[in-house]
Order: sequence, then structure tokens, then C-alpha cells
Amino acid sequence: MKTTIRSLALLLSVTLLLTACVKSKEDDPRGSFTHAGKTYTTNKAMYTSHLNSNGQFSYGELSIASTDFTNSNFSGKVSAVGILFDQPAPTNGTFTYRYETDPNFQANQHFFDAYMAANIQYPDINSGTFTDYISGGTVTVTVSGERVTVNFDLDFDGERVTGSYTGPIKTLTEEY
Repeated sequence: MKTTIRSLALLLSVTLLLTACVKSKEDDPRGSFTHAGKTYTTNKAMYTSHLNSNGQFSYGELSIASTDFTNSNFSGKVSAVGILFDQPAPTNGTFTYRYETDPNFQANQHFFDAYMAANIQYPDINSGTFTDYISGGTVTVTVSGERVTVNFDLDFDGERVTGSYTGPIKTLTEEY
């Protein structure tokens, strides 16, 4: 009887150990966006806090992309959605589009610009499809530690871009 109990305890311990060592599929980044009937996979998220030459915060850029294109030597194909905020770090909330010079603009409620790039072949940024004429939209951001969930529905003068991303987020600071 003791041998059976020990065997079951050992089997349970090994099972728990093996289960804990297997990476959950829920931990993997997953996302996509759709534009003009085509869907583009996104598995990277970056938030860049842009500083001016005096080191003061200027704007934040949330980029959800098919690859990490933040390396200055990057070469290759990328599809991405970028959303610009008046916040130095990703922040929880639902944000609607409103241009930053609008007297009703509030950083905790609005984003002020966005772009969509599909199949851009860097360094030839004139390839693929690019639009940045944002005219409306909503973005919901949920931050939990170093992970983020983003859902967006953007209108670029009648061209709709919708999508989502869940996974890790890389934070960067860039001075211009």
C-alpha cells in the first residue's frame, strides 16, 4: 500500500513538473489586423516614448507589428499599426481619436494620430500600402505587467482597420 501511494505521489509530482515546464499557448503573443479584406499577423508590440532634444517627453507610440522593426539596421517586410498617445507609457483605458490641438483633447481619453502599414519592404518605405489619414476610431488598452492586450477599430478616411494583440510589450525611449 505504501509503495502504491509513493508511486502515485511520484507520478503526480512528475506530471506537475512536466506541466509547469511546458509553455502555455496562452503566453504566446497573438494578434492580427484586417485592412481591405486582408488579414496581417502581428506578434510584436512596442511602446516608444519619444523625447525631444531637451529630453522632455513629446509623445508615445504604440506599434503592433509583424516583426520587431525597431533596430536601425532592420531590413525586411513588415506590417504594422501604430497609435500615438500623449502618454509616456502604455496606459489602461479606452481611447477615442481626437487631434491633439482640439481644445477638448484629454490624454487619458484620446489618442491623436495613427498609421497602418501593410507589406512594407524596408528600407524601401514606398513599397506596400501605407495610410496615416486617421479620421476616427477607438483603441482599448489593458496593461498587466509586461503584457498588453490591445483592441482597435480605426477609420482612415473610410478605410477601416480593425484588430487586436495580446502578448508581451517592449518599451523603448527614443530622442529626436
